[in-house]
Amino acid sequence: MRPNTWEFGYGTWAQRDADRIVKGIWNAKPSLWILHRGLKNGPDKALENQESLLWNRIQEGWDIEVDCWLKDGSIWLGHDEPTTQLQNATLLSCSKAWIHCKNLAMLQYMTERKPGSPFFSHDVDQAVLTSNGYIWCYPGFQAGIQSIVVMPERVPDMVVDYSKVGGVCSDYTSYYPK
Repeated sequence: MRPNTWEFGYGTWAQRDADRIVKGIWNAKPSLWILHRGLKNGPDKALENQESLLWNRIQEGWDIEVDCWLKDGSIWLGHDEPTTQLQNATLLSCSKAWIHCKNLAMLQYMTERKPGSPFFSHDVDQAVLTSNGYIWCYPGFQAGIQSIVVMPERVPDMVVDYSKVGGVCSDYTSYYPK
């Protein structure tokens, strides 16, 4: 099931729509989907942060979150450590690529050059401010209309009012309407 709207109130499964008491309704689709490490069908260590996949997702129209490191004067991709050198640095100029600066050197590089992509750095902070003014939240937190809710599927009791957040970053965006 891929709902477009959510509603809450009183009713039963056997009840007719006309008899249901709806207390509230909201849009189930966030305005912005960001593919976590370029993934949309669930976690996949072999595919995450792969440059060709990231570019394919951008060409499909998606925003992506990508983990970047600056090491020995070069940009590297990888989540836990720098694993693959970035070949096409124009990724850092793409407004659809959200650069997660994984080390202080990368954050400094992005801050000094402001190459065009939104960027941020965090580890276990509840939230951080991105370079384009969004509040990037740690899983389990949301901070209003300008917040990006990250990995809501990892927090089973989290209820996200998608009409009241700026977007969602997830590995599972293919299960939701775009």
